[in-house]
Amino acid sequence: MRNSGLQIVLLCGLIASSILFTGCGGKGVDLPEVVDFNYHIKPLLSDRCFACHGPDEKARKAELALHTKEGVFAAIDSSSDLFVIAPGNLEASDVYRRIMSDDPEYMMPPPSSNLELSDYDKALIAKWIKQGATWKRHWAFIPPERPEIPRVKDED
Repeated sequence: MRNSGLQIVLLCGLIASSILFTGCGGKGVDLPEVVDFNYHIKPLLSDRCFACHGPDEKARKAELALHTKEGVFAAIDSSSDLFVIAPGNLEASDVYRRIMSDDPEYMMPPPSSNLELSDYDKALIAKWIKQGATWKRHWAFIPPERPEIPRVKDED
């Protein structure tokens, strides 16, 4: 019974997200074309999730570490096809299920944390997952790339 209710919540969330964030439901909000982990997602995780699922082992809940690549892409358990985040697959991503839930016992962040994700934040996370949930190392450890020099049409 709980599973079918969760499916309804997920379906409603998907419909609401598509109406609100694709511009077909009125004003809408523009999401970036490409959602970047370091620029868009990591700040959300750090601000709203790391207090309970971050680097502090003593504060960590449910043995879930969202500050590591291994933790973000871990299987929930070996008997299901559910992952913390399943790149490209919202339905198999427990993070997505929990951020879209209305159930106070299941939703993340929990109401007791006094933290919440806006509809825009949820849509960013959903789009990032749909786009393949590309993980990036901290920006300071990514070697800079020389941009391609644009061609000049009029050399004068």
